[in-house]
Amino acid sequence: MVMAGVHVSIAGGISESVSRASRIDCSSFQIFTHSSRTWDFPEFTDQEVEEFRSRCLSELSGAPFLIHASYLINVATPRPDLILKSSITLNLEWELANRLGALGLVLHPGSSGGAPIGEALERASEMISSVVEKKSSGKTKLLIENTAGAGHTLGRSPEEIARIMELVGQPEKMGVCLDSCHLLASGYEIRNESGYLETISRFLDAAPKRKVDAFHLNDAYAALGSAKDRHTHIGIGHIGPWFFWRLLHDQRFFDTPMVLETPKKEGTPEDILNLAVIRRLAEMENPPEKNDPVLGNLIDQLREFAPK
Repeated sequence: MVMAGVHVSIAGGISESVSRASRIDCSSFQIFTHSSRTWDFPEFTDQEVEEFRSRCLSELSGAPFLIHASYLINVATPRPDLILKSSITLNLEWELANRLGALGLVLHPGSSGGAPIGEALERASEMISSVVEKKSSGKTKLLIENTAGAGHTLGRSPEEIARIMELVGQPEKMGVCLDSCHLLASGYEIRNESGYLETISRFLDAAPKRKVDAFHLNDAYAALGSAKDRHTHIGIGHIGPWFFWRLLHDQRFFDTPMVLETPKKEGTPEDILNLAVIRRLAEMENPPEKNDPVLGNLIDQLREFAPK
């Protein structure tokens, strides 16, 4: 059983996200709790939280879900004003994620702003520590996501992620979310067996208890080492089907939530098609061949929605 799902909207109320995930048969999902590009953070009543949790049980049998923290949060920034805003928002995200019962709160580890990497990693770890050390109502983990590596962003390498984990020092509250597009964009060759094994091993070494807690499944619009964070549909980008087949057949990750963040517009079938590709790859005993009619037909349909 593949624990696959998609990022869904909370339009119409946070509980509506559960119904959206249920309608396309997700076995995991991800949400933003508010607009990812604003500092405004909504208040959620106990009734709204209980309704969300109840729907997760009734409509998705308690499927694991992730919350993606706001893109505006920068835990590594040297700017005092941004430190304050980021800290406040990350604390609110953490508190709500635990109230809702999220498996993980996914966080980009920030940008150094051109400051020395060592100092940036210490700043990031200090802010993260101040959040996760607080008593929480749930068992949510804060998941550091690897990045594509553009500009001064942290988290491109497993060593940087490992350093954050070491400095925070709370492995029971920390974890890793691996993004496939970001792996390729940041220079990791994941499209053959030796490259796959080496890359996964390095990031497992960086993670608490050598465990990846979640995956973001995205094909890459740009080439290996591009440092461009541009997602595309499964099977039509520079990663191609093989990596996803290999990951889905890796017994170490059979119980790991895998969430699609592929491009889409409201009312279009991209999520359904991408999930169908993932499920077809999971069914295939052998590596995908170009002449597999079912997989080929699904990927051809996705090409019609390819980002331009």
